[in-house]
This record gives sequence, C-alpha cells and structure tokens, in this order.
Amino acid sequence: MKTLQEFRPTHKNVINNGKAKKAGTSRKSKKAKKGSSSFNLTNVALAVCAVLMGVGQYKKSSEVAKLKEANASLTQKVANLQMDSMKYMADKKIQEISKETLKSKVAHVDSLNAIIAKSKTDLAKANLEIESLKNLKMSALEYKTKLAQIENEYQKRLDEHNRASTETITRMGRKMMAEVDNAKTRAPASATRHVVQFKGNQPVNAKVLSNQKRAVESDEWSSNNMEF
Repeated sequence: MKTLQEFRPTHKNVINNGKAKKAGTSRKSKKAKKGSSSFNLTNVALAVCAVLMGVGQYKKSSEVAKLKEANASLTQKVANLQMDSMKYMADKKIQEISKETLKSKVAHVDSLNAIIAKSKTDLAKANLEIESLKNLKMSALEYKTKLAQIENEYQKRLDEHNRASTETITRMGRKMMAEVDNAKTRAPASATRHVVQFKGNQPVNAKVLSNQKRAVESDEWSSNNMEF
C-alpha cells in the first residue's frame, strides 16, 4: 500500500499538475495564436505576391501591346516608305521616257521642217519653170510641129550622108577594080616581089596593093570629114 501511495499523486502534485495543465493550455493557446498570426502573415504575403505578379503581368502585357502597336506602326511606315520609293522610281522612269519622247519629237519636227523647207524650194523651182514655160508661149501643137521639123531635117541629112557614103564606096570600088585591071596588063611579077592571090587566083603586085590601101584610107578620111 505504501508503495502504491508513493505513486499516487498528492494534493500538492494535483494542484501542481493542474497548474501545469493550465500552463500547457496557455502555452498551446499562445502557440495557436502565434501560428494563426503567422498564417495570416503568410496569406497576406501570398496575396501581396499575387497582386505584385498580377501587376507585373499586366505591365508586361501592356508593354507587349505597346511594342506590338509600335511594330505595326513601324511596319506601316516601312510599307509607306517602300510605296513612296516605288512611286519616286516610277515618276523618274516616266520623266526619262518623257525626255526621250520629247527629244524624238523635236528631231521629228526638225526633219519635218527640213522636208517642208525642201518642198518650198522645189515648189519655187517648179513655179519658175512654169513661168518660163508660160513665157515661151508655145502650145502643144506648135511643139509637135517643131519636133517633126527637126526630125525631118535630121532624116534628110542622114539620107544625104548615107547616099554620099554609098557613092564614095562605089567610086573606091571602081577605082580598085581599075587598078587591078591595070596590074593584070603589066609585066608579070618578078620572083623578088611579094605575090598575093586576088580574084581568079591572079598574082597581084604588093606595091600596087599598098597604093590601093593608101587611096582607100584617104577616101575614107575625106568621107568622114563630110558635113553631117
């Protein structure tokens, strides 16, 4: 029994145990209060972090939107600049083509002016010729009559020339025949003389033939010197 009593708590121990329990309870409450306050701080910190993250995300999204808007405006400006450059090049090309066209038109106008000037000169010459023809006062019939007279006179002179030539040739032929006949009646040709065959295989003296040739040439010369 004594042994059990030894293990039984005394009143003092009970009181002490009660105080200890109360102290433990107060500690627990303090710990709970402390834990709740730390939990609240954590929640507040998390909320603040979430708010800050949201604000940062909003700022980032707004900056991205601004960058996209700036990029779009820059792209539009680049497109406008490219369009302006293309317009400038097209205008420059058109100006070059216009200059070339103007040069060709000027050259064409100059050539036309030269043609017009030449035409005026030709027209003036034609007018002078017409005036000279008017001054002649010759009709077509008179011109034809005059031309027929000239042709008749020319034909007459030609006929006279042909007749004189025929007579000269006939006279020369007769003279040659007479000389040949005279040569036949002479002495026969010696062995030292050159003998040629003429009509009827008759020997002819070379000296006689040379004389005849000179006579023929002189007659031809006189016939050529006749008035035409």
